[in-house]
Amino acid sequence: MKKVIITTALIILAATFSQAAAPKRLLTFKDALGRVLTMPAIEETAVEEAFPFDQKAIFDSILTRRNNQVFDISKMSKPEEDVDDIPAELKDLIAK
Repeated sequence: MKKVIITTALIILAATFSQAAAPKRLLTFKDALGRVLTMPAIEETAVEEAFPFDQKAIFDSILTRRNNQVFDISKMSKPEEDVDDIPAELKDLIAK
């Protein structure tokens, strides 16, 4: 029994290493229905992207605009009626 388990483990490891070291650079996927999908693996190369703008300055300006935004809630509330709450003694002092 021990020999069967070790043999099975070696076969699984050999299959894994043969897939990982395939010189064709193909990825193979198998699903539960037995279908096989094989697709080429493309190595990604590191490319340094050059931004045409100062990213931090743009983000800071967006945050500043958003933080300083004024909300107009007058459409959500009822308009206030004009109230004449100025005392009669002070009306002659206030010029409109």
